[in-house]
Amino acid sequence: VGWAYVAPCVMSGSTVVVLVGLFLAILHVRDPAGQTVAYWAFWVLALYAAMVVLRRLGLFCYRHAIVLEWFPDRTRLRA
Repeated sequence: VGWAYVAPCVMSGSTVVVLVGLFLAILHVRDPAGQTVAYWAFWVLALYAAMVVLRRLGLFCYRHAIVLEWFPDRTRLRA
């Protein structure tokens, strides 16, 4: 796939860096109620970011299915 994989890697890596930074910032909150709300907001944001990143990675794999030898249309083997 080559250089086309750079953009998904940069997006995934930057998402992880931002989420780790937010988590470390939440650790410095001293108010218990504020920290509880911040943790809840962090997990909502983290789950949404995971959905977006995995969607973009899925679109990348679908677009390069031939190179990756990935064919979602083929019939599955049944056990």
